[in-house]
Amino acid sequence: MPAQDTKITALTAIGANPINVATFPIPMVDLLDNSMAASGTTKKVTVNQILGAGGTATLASATITGAATVGTTLGVTGNLTVDTDVLAVNATTNVVSIGTTVAPAYTSKLRVEGGVEIHAAQQLNVQPGNTNPYEIVNRSAGGFDFYPTGSALGMRLAASGNLSLATGNLVMTTSGKGIDFSAVTGGTGTATGNVLNDYEEGTFTPTVTSVGGTGIVYVPDATDSGRYTKIGRLVTCQVRLAGTYTGTFTYIRVALPFSAANSDPDGAISGYNNSSGSALLGRTDYGQARFIVNNFQSSGNVGVFTVTIAV
Repeated sequence: MPAQDTKITALTAIGANPINVATFPIPMVDLLDNSMAASGTTKKVTVNQILGAGGTATLASATITGAATVGTTLGVTGNLTVDTDVLAVNATTNVVSIGTTVAPAYTSKLRVEGGVEIHAAQQLNVQPGNTNPYEIVNRSAGGFDFYPTGSALGMRLAASGNLSLATGNLVMTTSGKGIDFSAVTGGTGTATGNVLNDYEEGTFTPTVTSVGGTGIVYVPDATDSGRYTKIGRLVTCQVRLAGTYTGTFTYIRVALPFSAANSDPDGAISGYNNSSGSALLGRTDYGQARFIVNNFQSSGNVGVFTVTIAV
């Protein structure tokens, strides 16, 4: 086929190779010229002209080591991998991975190295290094479930807006903070506070002193006890005194774990003698961490008291 050889030989007459690869001429033969003569039509086109063409190019495989700009849409029918594992798209599972090519443990749609996965079932899984994984799941009934360890439900935010704690407690880490009830109104008074910021339960030792006479000498009993519950500013105490005593006095004073507010008037207490059941009269002592009993009974089974103060 000497004519074809002559044709190819003619292509060498296209000018010298330029230094810029982007404008390097690529020889092209006009296939409509079937004369196969040495003088047949020969054309040339540069790489820039190919990339700037408005048509569509299909590549079986391509490796881009530098920057690439796509004017409109880049279509990839197989797997897409950028810089080994910086960005990878699996054509079979449609999973997008960033920073890793390791297959996800779940039916994820997005996996990021370091432990973040977005699942097909509208679920976010996070597994930080050296800690247990946790998950945030979009519930089918609305709202979200939070799994702090990846298996046990910890908290639920329902579609209604209600927040439920399945495990653990609601902990106020800053003193003075609490639950704000300012949106709830009622009564005819003027509210001076709407934040419930304190709750406490505990025990205390109800020591006994006296005023007047020779003074009391109180010997505690093993069953003596003091317990209290504090809700906001209100403290309720339960006191049991079953010891013995000697001496004379006008009235006795029993210690409390909190001082009554100076601005509040003396309150009342309720008490009775353990043995006779007789009522014991007394009052709180505002500004002081104690209450007063006026008609203390005889030694033994002295009394049981309930005292409420505002602090």
